[in-house]
Amino acid sequence: MAVLQIQGIDDALYERLRQMAAIDHRSISQEVLYLIEEHLARREDQRIAGASASGLLALAGSWDDQRDADAIIADLRAARRNATAEPAL
Repeated sequence: MAVLQIQGIDDALYERLRQMAAIDHRSISQEVLYLIEEHLARREDQRIAGASASGLLALAGSWDDQRDADAIIADLRAARRNATAEPAL
């Protein structure tokens, strides 16, 4: 198992780590390891979510239409059928 030594930690940061470790009933080393693992897991989740969103956008493509919004809305409204009208046979 690898060993990691960190030098030059600010006293205030070390105290915050010590307090967090005490709250979580961990040693300072365990707390630092936990925080690193949590941070890396969040980054991985964000990377996966970003890849999923990109993949979905690539599958969906984009809507290429030269009409302005008002023309599109007018066409959509004109294509609607009245639900109370007699069905065509």
